[in-house]
Amino acid sequence: MTTSEDGTAVSFTVGLNRAATNFTDIVISVDDSTEARVAFTSTPRVNATRVRYSSFALSNRIAHPTKATVTVTGVDDSIRDGDQPFTITFTVSGGRLGDGWHGLTRTVSGVNLDDEANLRVSKTAVSTSEPSGTDDFTVQLTTVPTSTVTVATASSAMDEARVSPSSIVFGATAMPSASPPVYKWDDPRTVTVTGQDDAVDDDDQSYTITVSSTSSDAGYNNL
Repeated sequence: MTTSEDGTAVSFTVGLNRAATNFTDIVISVDDSTEARVAFTSTPRVNATRVRYSSFALSNRIAHPTKATVTVTGVDDSIRDGDQPFTITFTVSGGRLGDGWHGLTRTVSGVNLDDEANLRVSKTAVSTSEPSGTDDFTVQLTTVPTSTVTVATASSAMDEARVSPSSIVFGATAMPSASPPVYKWDDPRTVTVTGQDDAVDDDDQSYTITVSSTSSDAGYNNL
């Protein structure tokens, strides 16, 4: 699932796969509360992090097949830390030892998108080959810029790998007729890395692709 530091939330349901014969609670938790906030948002519930199943419904109990709604909300940490993963854990508390639920846990993974001014790059590594093997990644901005942002790409070893395009311009809105064209800030643009044949038997060689930005928007200048 994907949330965002702008407060974007995701909801889903959880429940038992058959009727409970004894009080059976589902407890929810998240491993990083600085990135996501989780809560049961449907009623009945015991509290925001616990729902209780029993053989019949009451003011604070649920009976199968009713499911509880979980809402996951992204948290803004005001740090330029990139997109951050988090894990939600559901733990069964109570129930009988032989019912198959006692001590059961299930996890759901999520990502909270960073909303501080930053460059969102889809990969942390690429792999190419001689003479012309390619790999690619995408780049976009994380927030609406106040002015155009020029993103530059460069290879640390031009004899091993070259990147194209060497620059991309992003703005608050797309301006395709501009020169160079301006792409909307959240439009992922593809960067292609092409391996170069150096005609030397030098084994596999490493290189670094640098993605940087300049802008009169201070948040995007010199990233």
